[in-house]
Amino acid sequence: MTRAEEDYFPVPYSHEVFQSLGELEESLERLKQRSIKREILGEMRKLFHKHNVASVLGLNLLHRHFDVNDDEMVVEYGKIATPWQIPREVLVGAHDVDRKYNIELLGGNIVPRCWKFGEGGDLYPTEFGFNPPRLEDTTGPIVGEYDQIKFKRGFIDELGAFLQNNELENVFGLTVLDRVRLNDDIGKFRGIERTIGRVSITITVDPADTTIMGEDGTGISEKNDALETVLKSGGIEAVWTFGCHEDLSNSTVLPNVARICWVCQGCKKKA
Repeated sequence: MTRAEEDYFPVPYSHEVFQSLGELEESLERLKQRSIKREILGEMRKLFHKHNVASVLGLNLLHRHFDVNDDEMVVEYGKIATPWQIPREVLVGAHDVDRKYNIELLGGNIVPRCWKFGEGGDLYPTEFGFNPPRLEDTTGPIVGEYDQIKFKRGFIDELGAFLQNNELENVFGLTVLDRVRLNDDIGKFRGIERTIGRVSITITVDPADTTIMGEDGTGISEKNDALETVLKSGGIEAVWTFGCHEDLSNSTVLPNVARICWVCQGCKKKA
């Protein structure tokens, strides 16, 4: 077995690494300053397809919506992400004998869903998802359940080196792509993540649906692009996918938009 074929296991969660992430607007400014060229996008796309991860993983704009304490981490459940208090002894022993994350809680388990490249090219998990206990007669994939992602060292080595060589290791990270329904393609729907205080809620939007209801609720009164509206209202593209699409021009920044983050400015002013 070659090094590229070996399994790669991310390092344990670090509160310091999470807190080092910039706030959303800061991260967007860092991205704009990089002036990413189409050739760089094309090279990254090739890496995702070369290692067969384009349908599972996407790029995310490294950022945090709020601070967490040193005994907390951001956990998403039911499309709602909040800080969960996790005992330190659980975090220290987060890897099981197979070096996979195995944080057991409330009869279920917590698995990583976002990562940042750190020094030496290692992956640090930054956000997590909670899987509740399954019913005994439940088998197969479940919508909304978070998979335990299996990385190969070849992909991590190549992407980590590429990001570092292009000074992008503090701009982009990795994230698991959402699947709204089991028979839907990854990236078919878009997520709008709305953050108020220390709570983030993700709402699923179908880009093909360009209608809104009239104010009186009696019917469709006008046509509108929901994603365009959110972007004009302060939403920021934060997750992208390198799917089967060859066109890299349907985003203002990167390829296919998978999730837009939208932070309540009123809450930020109160903080």
